[in-house]
Amino acid sequence: MTGPTIAVVGGGSVAAAWLFHAVEALTARGGEAARGLRLRIHEPGARIGRGVAYADDLPSNLLNVTVAGMSIAGDDKAHFQRWLAAQGIRHAAGRPITGASFVPRALFGRYLEAVTAQALEAAQALGVRVEHVPQAVTGLQRAPDGRWRVETADGQHRPADRVVLAIGNLASNSFAALRGQAGYADTPYPSLGLLAGIDRGAPIGILGTSLSAVDAIAGLVAQGQRGPIHAVSRNGRLPSVRGLLNPATALRPIFRATLQQARDEGRRLGLDTLAALLADELRALPGGLDEDLQRLATELPDALDFLEAEIALARSRPRAWQSIGNALNECVDLAWQVLDEPGRRRFDRDWRAVWMARRVSFPLENALLLRELLREGRLQVHRGFAGVTALPRDGFELRLQPHGGGAERRLQVQGLVNATSFSTDAGAALAEQPLLRSLIDAGLAVPDPDGGLRLDADTGALLRRDGEVEPTVTVLGSLAAGTYFWTNAMEVNARLAMGQARRAVAALAALPGEVETIVARH
Repeated sequence: MTGPTIAVVGGGSVAAAWLFHAVEALTARGGEAARGLRLRIHEPGARIGRGVAYADDLPSNLLNVTVAGMSIAGDDKAHFQRWLAAQGIRHAAGRPITGASFVPRALFGRYLEAVTAQALEAAQALGVRVEHVPQAVTGLQRAPDGRWRVETADGQHRPADRVVLAIGNLASNSFAALRGQAGYADTPYPSLGLLAGIDRGAPIGILGTSLSAVDAIAGLVAQGQRGPIHAVSRNGRLPSVRGLLNPATALRPIFRATLQQARDEGRRLGLDTLAALLADELRALPGGLDEDLQRLATELPDALDFLEAEIALARSRPRAWQSIGNALNECVDLAWQVLDEPGRRRFDRDWRAVWMARRVSFPLENALLLRELLREGRLQVHRGFAGVTALPRDGFELRLQPHGGGAERRLQVQGLVNATSFSTDAGAALAEQPLLRSLIDAGLAVPDPDGGLRLDADTGALLRRDGEVEPTVTVLGSLAAGTYFWTNAMEVNARLAMGQARRAVAALAALPGEVETIVARH
């Protein structure tokens, strides 16, 4: 008789965090819950753990979080840093590694892959059968016996009693009409080989001016781009530069306690109330509420002037708001859950663009590169982006509406990179995601207007169309954005994965039989 089965759908960093914590929980129980289990990893690629975000790439493609803030472990921020030391890895991209270093994304991917492989070896030592099946999951349906039927691209069906959806980031849907056009890249990742078919002396357009745009620019220059680069967006905001003197800090207990009390009492807080709570945290730090933060929130300066000021600030003093922003990761999901509906809509309308542009800072190394390119005229940052058209023969035309009105400007480029980040719109992804289509069509899932799928906040379980919780299907990563908000942060995802994995192992510890874990990347 077949025992309980857990299917984990996804093979990137979030799925790796779930696997890491699940095996850790099994080990902590002395193998009791692992006895006789089967771990079936369903991953189309040859590697498990990296995903697209941390694949092999150029050393110029740096993490936007320091070594001390990146970890697969939801309760151990120093895990990555210790792994580097244990491997004898003391330098990266020609620089010594410290906790404050921004290392290549591929190095973090190497860590994820190695730690996941180690976890799977530990599972085998507990008696778990581990198998890698290179197939994608394409559908999920309720079988007549009440179990889940996991459908795969090879036409096979595999049973499961519990499913974890961690399918990674959805592709950007901002410029779907350009897909397939010669000279167009729908994502800047990996940077290696980006726009390889375009002459390096030709003008290049970058759609977006945020972190992904910085990665695209750095990658193109590292591969010999000589021609002008035009980065365009509606507001022209570049990210902030990470301060070199930022202290590590934590939120005061009163902040989380206030949020938790509101949630426990079923109360929602307005955006002004949340902003006031954060302002109190900033006031508790020297220089917390200063002109630096006000400038970032309100002004749209010239790109070169902005970077000159940012680089000077990053080198000269602590930037308290960046420290508070990092500390907020411990409860950003709770803050989002207690924010009332008018506050969410107001945030989307007035503040989301600022948050996305400024919340995650980027390394000084890349800021210095962009400053050099701007000084030399090789990079131009434009605001007022109004649209893009593929030209009849080759290349693209970018349309810009000058700030304050005036005649529309037009720029022609030979190559174009979509650096507007990934999508969290589950409804818009149905044509490319048969798994999501099967869930939504069957009423097993509903798109969340704030991103991803509607979930039960306590467990991450799906909310069905009838409003009931589906406790045996939980969600992590970008498909959980509407519930947990900041699900593009590894720290947040690792913490959520830890909770889900520990609950799953606790539930199956009392059940005999076989457990099958299917990991599939989409």
